[in-house]
Formats: sequence, structure tokens, C-alpha cells
Amino acid sequence: MADDLINLTPPSSPAAPGGTGPRPPARFETPGGDDEFDPANRSLASALRIAFIALQVVMAVLVAMYFFSGLQQVPEQSRGLRFLFGRMQDAEPLEAGGYFVWPPPIGDMLLVPSSQQEIALSEEFWPQLSEEQKRREFRTLTEMDKFSLVPGKDGSVITADHNLAHTQWTVQYQIVDARLNQETVPLTMVPSLVGSAVERAVVLGAAQTTLDDIMQSRDRLTTKVKQYAQEFLDRIDCGILITGASYQAYPPIPAQASYESVNQAHVQAAQAKVEAERAASERLNAVAGPAHQPLRALIGEYEQLQALARTDAARAADAEAKRAEIDAILSGDAVGGAVASIIGKARSDRGELVASFRNDVERFNAWIDSFESNPTLTASLLWAETMSRVAKRNHEWFSIAPGTKVLIIDLNPDPERARRLQREKFSGQARSGLE
Repeated sequence: MADDLINLTPPSSPAAPGGTGPRPPARFETPGGDDEFDPANRSLASALRIAFIALQVVMAVLVAMYFFSGLQQVPEQSRGLRFLFGRMQDAEPLEAGGYFVWPPPIGDMLLVPSSQQEIALSEEFWPQLSEEQKRREFRTLTEMDKFSLVPGKDGSVITADHNLAHTQWTVQYQIVDARLNQETVPLTMVPSLVGSAVERAVVLGAAQTTLDDIMQSRDRLTTKVKQYAQEFLDRIDCGILITGASYQAYPPIPAQASYESVNQAHVQAAQAKVEAERAASERLNAVAGPAHQPLRALIGEYEQLQALARTDAARAADAEAKRAEIDAILSGDAVGGAVASIIGKARSDRGELVASFRNDVERFNAWIDSFESNPTLTASLLWAETMSRVAKRNHEWFSIAPGTKVLIIDLNPDPERARRLQREKFSGQARSGLE
């Protein structure tokens, strides 16, 4: 077993000249020589070669993966900006698709959303409320919940009529120029920038709008807010477009009840106005039909021309021309309702009167011819006809003696005769009804 031990004792060697020089390095000797360790050395060398080759392969794979990691995809609703050593490469943002980008730290790609984004300003112009109050409808809050506003804690806006209002806003915006936007402001700061622009625009717009317009005519305030916010963003040239804005608004809590009562009165007045307009339209349609609108306008113009004609004779012709227009409409088919009935009856009565007058004229001419041929006979016939007409009426007759100078008559109608005439009248009406 002692023969298997390696002799680690270095052989003696002469000292260097002078006795102070370094000694030669130690030599390790094996009793069996180097042939016994050749297979081990070869195995070790082979293992080292394999490990080195594997390391080279892994390094090549890692290098390939590093370069292939530069293949990036720009999704829909986004725009891409490629950077090389911190500087933008492309003059225009990249559309949706696949692109090669130098991997970090050499290069990088920034994705900028091109779709519509939204921010909410829910606390900036709103009073500070407790969690329980936030869960309730704002209009149900009363003075017991919050009587006064604390500056610096409770938000509000001052209106054009020196009132206060609480508003909550929702604003939509879009990055329309990704390159210009990233040259101006970092992507993470875009919501804060838009929020600041909208806050400034709300304060400015509310100061030019009354409380009633803020509560009822909301398009006025939203138009102003969009305009002022966009003007601010355009001045800093950041490539952002304000696409929409909406809000809800309430008066201060202590004034809620009073404002609601006034608002309710306005609503009732508007309803009464609508009802009155409806009733007026129904009445006008019943009077003149569809032609009532042009007739009202023409009649108003005619009255104005008549008033002017009193001092200016030249206006009289204009008034007559306007009256002719009114007559033309009344004579047309567009007129209806009671006016049409009155005009129809007038036309019918006119025809009957014309026919009656024509008959009277013809009869008169016939009597003239008869009188010219035989005056005595004609006078007798006319007398007899006149007496017959008078006799048909319900009159009481009496005679006066010739030569009577003074006659005083003091009597009542004969009641028996009045009853008889009434019975005859009712009997005639009954017979006419049966026929």
C-alpha cells in the first residue's frame, strides 16, 4: 500500500549561488509514471470541449433570441414609435402591423393609443361628502347634510349670475398625432394634461354661463368647455383632440329646495304654454282649418297696412292688395272649419236673395205692364192681395165709423181667440211632423 503513495517530497537541490537565491519549483512524482492518467486527461479534455461547444450553442441561441425579440406587433387602435439610442426613427407613426425594432438597450418601441380615451373629473367641482352621503342621490341631500362650503375642500364653480354650482365631468379625447404628442409630453402624463386643460375650461366656461343655462341648456356649457380646453391643448402643440364632454350639475345643497321649486314652476309654465298652444291650434283649426296659419299672418299684415294708411294714403293700395290675398284664401279649398261653413251659408243665402230679388223684379215688371193696360183692375187686385196677406196674420180687426174724430180703444186681446189660435198652430205643427 505504501507503493501506491505519491512521493510529494521534493528532491534536494543545491542552493543558488550565494546561498540566498530561490529554490527550484517542487516536482511531483508518481511511482507509476504518466501513462496511468492519460484516459482521465482525455475524458476531462473531451468533457471540456463538449461543454464549450454547448456554451457556444447556447450563446448563439441567446444572440438569435435577442435579435428576434426585436420583432414587435403594433395592435389595432394604436400607433407605434420606434426609437434608436433614444431618438425617434420614423417620420410618421407606424400603423397596425409587424415591425423590426432594435431590442433594448439599443432601441425600443412605444405604443401610443389612437382610440378614444376618457377621463372623469368627479371631485374637482364637487363638495366633500361622506361615504354614506355619496351613496345617496345628490338632490336628496339637505341643509342637515351640508350647510356651508369649505374653501380648499369643497369644489364648485362660479356662474355668470354670481351663483354657485357643483359639476361632475366626463371628457373624451384622442391622440391624433402620436409623434407630436411624444415630442411634447410623456404618454403617462397625457391624462393629467387633459384633466388640467378641462378644469381650466370648466372654470372659464361656467363664469360665462348662468346657473339656469348650466342646469337646463347643457349644450352651451359643453361647447364652451370643449372650445377652451382644445385652445389650451393647441397652444402647447401636443396632438390631442377633445372629442366629447358631458356633465351633471346641481345647485348648492342649501339652495336645492328653492331651486327645485322654481324649476318646477318653470316646468308647469312650460306645460301650460304647450297646452295653451294646443288648445289654440285646435280652436284655430276648428275656425279656419289648415289655412289658419297663413290667414293669421295676412290679417296681421293687413291691419298694420290699414293703420299706416290712416296717415299715408299710398298705403291704402297695399292694404287693398293684402285684403285681396285674404279673400283669395277664403275663396279657395284650403279653408275649413266654421269659416268654410259661414262662407258656404253666405253663398247659399246670396243665391237665395238674388233669386228672390229677381222674382220680385219680374213680378214688379208684370204689375207695371198690367197697370199700364188696366189701372183700375190692377189697383183692385193689388188691394185684394194686400188685404189677403194682412188677413192671414193673427190680428184682431175692428171697424171705425166714418167721420169719427176721436177714438179711444182700451181693451185686452180675446183670451178665447188666443187659445184657439195656439191650438191651431200646434195642430198644424203636429200634422207637419207626421207627414
